[in-house]
Amino acid sequence: MFEPVTKPRDYQLAAVKWLAKKEHGMLLMDTRTGKTKTTIDWLSWLMHNRDVRYIVVICPKIAIDVWVRELQQHYWGPEADIVYDGAYEATALPKIVLINYDKFSRGYPKGLFKGAEYHASAIVLDESHLIKTPASKRSRRIVGMAKSARYRVCLTATPVGKRNMVGEIYPQLVFSDPSIRSEFPSAKSFREYFGEWSNFGGFPKYLGPRNTEEYQALIKAHSISISREDAIGTKAIDEEVVPVFLEESRKAIYQAMVRDELDILEAQGESGADSVLALFSKCRRLAEGLSTGEGRLVYSGHKLVALDALREAYRGRIVVASELLDSLTAIERHLDHTYRLDGKTKDKTSVLDAWKASKDGVLVVNPQVAATAVDMREAEVLVWYGLPTSALTYRQMSDRVALAADPKVIVMVTQDTVEDSLWASLQEATEFRKEIMNDTRNYLLGETYASESI
Repeated sequence: MFEPVTKPRDYQLAAVKWLAKKEHGMLLMDTRTGKTKTTIDWLSWLMHNRDVRYIVVICPKIAIDVWVRELQQHYWGPEADIVYDGAYEATALPKIVLINYDKFSRGYPKGLFKGAEYHASAIVLDESHLIKTPASKRSRRIVGMAKSARYRVCLTATPVGKRNMVGEIYPQLVFSDPSIRSEFPSAKSFREYFGEWSNFGGFPKYLGPRNTEEYQALIKAHSISISREDAIGTKAIDEEVVPVFLEESRKAIYQAMVRDELDILEAQGESGADSVLALFSKCRRLAEGLSTGEGRLVYSGHKLVALDALREAYRGRIVVASELLDSLTAIERHLDHTYRLDGKTKDKTSVLDAWKASKDGVLVVNPQVAATAVDMREAEVLVWYGLPTSALTYRQMSDRVALAADPKVIVMVTQDTVEDSLWASLQEATEFRKEIMNDTRNYLLGETYASESI
């Protein structure tokens, strides 16, 4: 039986067929290609055709409401309880449990999978890259759940960040298929097989890739990949770099600070790892125009001046992003009609709705909060005021505007500062992701899946 209430696109149908055959795997689907709808069709099919009665969906907290709405729109399985606030135990009526990742950071949720049978259970990890750290409590607890359900799927558009983080995908692969441990019993063995490493200050330092073809083949064997441009023909995001410059006096101070700190680090040798992080933090703040010490918030107005020029060019609704909360405060004070979205925002939905209802609002966001499950297609442009350190964050936040009529992302890069290196790293990570992700057409045109019926 396959009777979806909303018609799936060809690529979504191909993904459902692939999961129906595999029983577990990874959907590497770009933002806005409908991975939630695809997954709901698969879950509905499982409930009708495989007698699955207990489903757990683990997602970011901000995505709970999205899953509730999507289930109401697309679910066509038998009558079921939808639970997202405790009472997790299996019951006579089929149950769909929505639970956020933070629950697993604090402990294993009481009652989860109690009374549920392995062959009648399924688990969905939405934004599965959030278990990328193998040693974290969250990752260990969630990966350990694989033994509780026969049917498992990971959903993400960004399975790996940078090339030197080849091991990030290991927990996701092991969750979807624990048999991988027979070849790679640990994250360390996986990382060392696919990368060359040395030791620096007691920490592994990445030197370069190993066995790249095997790495790509392993990921492809356990995943189906769908790009937004191929799947739904949307416009590619127009990405523009706007170089900005420190005033000469500030630039001289920046360079002198870096030289002095590097002299100290050289004297400390390998024991200076903490000092490296402190220097990096200072450099980021100065590059964004912030003071590194006590006193006034803004050290240099170079980015605010550049932001004024962009605001003059884009008079509609815009989004401005930075990971530094002081930068968000500086922007908020500098521009009119701002709406702030960060970790301290209690009612994020109301803030987003107010911004969307405005004609010329500026949504000032911390991308670590807003990079998942938030649709910002109303934005005329997304401006990266400060660069993130994570390629995953950059990719996901930029994708928030993917469905705009003319999606555009502007990246402000302070020249001759740490932001040069950050930007180069983010670009390299983008190219690495392209190497990993398959072309959708491989699946849409392939005989293996397109010719099968569900």
